[in-house]
Amino acid sequence: MIHLAVCDDEIDLLNQVEQLISDYNQSRSAEGKIVVSTFLSPKTLLTNVDDGDDYDVYILDIEMPDIDGLTLARAIRQIQEHAVIVFLTSHSSMTFTVETVKLGVIRYVNKLNMEEMFPEALDVSIQKAEEQMSKHLLVTHYHDITRIAYQDIMYAHRVKRLTEIVLKAERKVTDGRSLSTVYKALNDLRFVYIEQGCFVNLDFITRVTGSEVFLKNGEKLAISRNYLPKVKATIFQLWGGV
Repeated sequence: MIHLAVCDDEIDLLNQVEQLISDYNQSRSAEGKIVVSTFLSPKTLLTNVDDGDDYDVYILDIEMPDIDGLTLARAIRQIQEHAVIVFLTSHSSMTFTVETVKLGVIRYVNKLNMEEMFPEALDVSIQKAEEQMSKHLLVTHYHDITRIAYQDIMYAHRVKRLTEIVLKAERKVTDGRSLSTVYKALNDLRFVYIEQGCFVNLDFITRVTGSEVFLKNGEKLAISRNYLPKVKATIFQLWGGV
């Protein structure tokens, strides 16, 4: 089930979006249906997200009083790094800027052409959201099994004979398997070894300085000299050389 939030200061537009989603849901299974929440105020939406309400897809009016769509998207990105974002606009044409690309905005939908453009934007948004939801690691420790989203894993390291997985929001879980076994289970280029006993999710790295990586939560981890070239090469590959 996909949880979608729509924020626009026009009640008629919100009603139109709800109807389009209702029509769209007719062709989907019960498990794949979209649950929509509407917001007239970007401040209310942001408060809900701050309080822990997670949405898979955000449909945001780019032009709103008090908080515009770009500002709202930036704030959402600070809390949910991988949520799908679509902008609504009254302009007949919009081009992607460097900032909207970095924010991960995947579509502009013209309000004057909603009937044609909105279903296609939903298709793309849901596909991306479902791809992200499907990437989970099953962590095993004794008889316990925990399901963890890839996007929540900051790094993993060896602690004695166990693997400790450090998650965002200052959480940690322990896996009874070896570090190399967990790494192979992830099978994702965004996870890279920085030394023999630790690998990191590159989505959480803010910079590499000398022989250290700095993470978004303020932590810094040492990079082994032997692993430094591979770390830098992978970062350049995923970040496009930025």
